[in-house]
Amino acid sequence: MQGENPSSSETLNQEQGDVHILIPHEEPPRASKELQAGESVVKRKLVHSSVSNVEDSYQFDEFKWHGSVIPTTLAPAIVFTLWATLWTLLYQLIPMKNIAMSPTLITILSVVIGLLLVFRTNTAYDRYWEARRLWGTLFSHIRNLARITWIGVKHDGKKELQDKLANINLLLAFAVACKHYLRFEKGHHYEDLYSLLVHLPEYKPGQYHADRENLPLEISFHISCYNNRCRAKENPFGYDDNDLRMDLFCDKLKNELEQLVQSPVAISVDDWTVPIDISDYSKLKHVSSHSH
Repeated sequence: MQGENPSSSETLNQEQGDVHILIPHEEPPRASKELQAGESVVKRKLVHSSVSNVEDSYQFDEFKWHGSVIPTTLAPAIVFTLWATLWTLLYQLIPMKNIAMSPTLITILSVVIGLLLVFRTNTAYDRYWEARRLWGTLFSHIRNLARITWIGVKHDGKKELQDKLANINLLLAFAVACKHYLRFEKGHHYEDLYSLLVHLPEYKPGQYHADRENLPLEISFHISCYNNRCRAKENPFGYDDNDLRMDLFCDKLKNELEQLVQSPVAISVDDWTVPIDISDYSKLKHVSSHSH
């Protein structure tokens, strides 16, 4: 029904679906506040990616345009091909033999260009792979930190639960902010980033926000502050039932030290008597029975 607050089950479905914004149970969506405040955000094109393990036999990598360099190199390749064809026809059809070029120069140029292409391709691939590896590491750390926050940090009320959701929003905002920062896109007025920061006091809707030079660094500062507060609260040396029994440990240590100071300072080895032969089981059994 309209006008009613969403139930807990509906909110849970929102958290498990495609919704990127984690919101408290009784608060209106962040996007509605954003629109009411008249904030302007940059709309981003939503890209749907899919992975399939079905091989298409009729498709060849040489003719795939998406993500290829063919659109960039096609026009220059056609121009240089026509230029080479023109001079070849002039050489074959018209007696202009004086335009011939020494094959030695062509050999040298082909070797140099081949080396440049190989090194340039390897450098580009190394940069691509290094970037992919770093992004994979970043995503792994964010997933682990979000899981630890959601499971390991206990909440006793609505405020603690809201802070946990806000911190998870900041973890996602850090990755999104890094994406824009690496693309030299300053500020936070982006559709995929702005709504993740509106719970911070300095990013409230309707207020002026100066563009930050390094927004990921600022977001990481907020995340670190939340982690420090959680660490000050998950202290195992307190008085909770699941904390360490520090008083018992200290009492046991006190008893051990009292026994230590009551023992003699030194023991003379000359006072030792004849030991029992441990290879003779009957003697060991006899001594053990007399000791009881």
